Amino acid sequence: MSSSVTEKLIEDYTEMFVKDLVLAARLYFESEGDSLLLMQSLFHAQQAAEKALKLFSMLINVVEPKELKRLGHHPLLETLYLLLERMTKSMSDMKSEGKLENVKAEKVIDDIEDLKKKLENMKGEIRKSSCYERIQKALELRPSVSDSPARSLEKIRVSLGTLVENREVAVFMYNMWQVLFDAILQQVSSAIEETPKLRDRVRRGEPLTFDQLKGIIDEVRSPLQWEFIRKRAESVLENPPAWLDQVLESSPVDRQLVMKILRDIFEDPAKLLQLFNLKETEQFPGEIGKVGSLLLGLAALGAYPLPNGRPLLDHVIFLDVFSECGRYVEAGDGETTPELLARKKDAARLLILAAELWTMFLLCICAILKTLRKEAERRSA
Repeated sequence: MSSSVTEKLIEDYTEMFVKDLVLAARLYFESEGDSLLLMQSLFHAQQAAEKALKLFSMLINVVEPKELKRLGHHPLLETLYLLLERMTKSMSDMKSEGKLENVKAEKVIDDIEDLKKKLENMKGEIRKSSCYERIQKALELRPSVSDSPARSLEKIRVSLGTLVENREVAVFMYNMWQVLFDAILQQVSSAIEETPKLRDRVRRGEPLTFDQLKGIIDEVRSPLQWEFIRKRAESVLENPPAWLDQVLESSPVDRQLVMKILRDIFEDPAKLLQLFNLKETEQFPGEIGKVGSLLLGLAALGAYPLPNGRPLLDHVIFLDVFSECGRYVEAGDGETTPELLARKKDAARLLILAAELWTMFLLCICAILKTLRKEAERRSA
């Protein structure tokens, strides 16, 4: 596929999921007293979250453009499961070849297998359930907090770090994902927190209005300057979040040296691009770099807490059922799916808010990738 066609594909794909998101917001605010419109709102919210993830997966070279459709309509469940399978196979092969330390590799594989079982159980429940039952479970935000996929991904992030222990630059390349995503969360969150009306809506768990959503989208999609991105990352390094402090304190490398390495990375757009496009190297053999980068990115974004205390990733996974069930009306426990939604509207609106935040975060990442590529090309010219 030519670069011009690929660029056009990216542009059109982005426009499509932005329109899905805006349509979801419009339908939600028109749905007062009309639960069928609320179902359609959830369907378009799910579509926006799905397409945003697929585009991001393509931009960091985890999937090819022709594979986007193959990921299906349960994108988080199917994509996460596919990535975990690829990671497990690659690590098992390398372990048998003596390329990985057995004890550390086993810990990562065990954590991955644990999450795979949870995802398989969720997929199994979806397959054997009616749409009424699927929507009912989604609105009850099952599974329990102890079974949270977001928490499982965080465990994998920590165990992956042990594979590159004592390899100064390699271990920090992984943790830089977290720094960069923290900067992205700041960018979108500040646009919300600095506007009282937006902040209050999000804290109450209410979707943003069409005008509010459009304003943030326009801001996120406006051309970003390299200096803006650098300063955002620098602000995270100047005030390290708790997880980064833990990494710095537990590292066998001197803290000052670590900070110097991190600052050097964030001064060079080409080095930052490597965070999104990790290739097979001594430090990141096989699928560990390529697949691990996406998993770690999802772990970072997915940890963002919603007003109910549950992480963002869990809510977006629950949205998956509306890809199919947002288009059909079925009967259940003495009521239809639209009646169920009308009764559980508080939970439904939280899922729509989750789609809005998830999509805007990924949209922000795509804008940053575009800026990094342009700046790296300009410097190398």
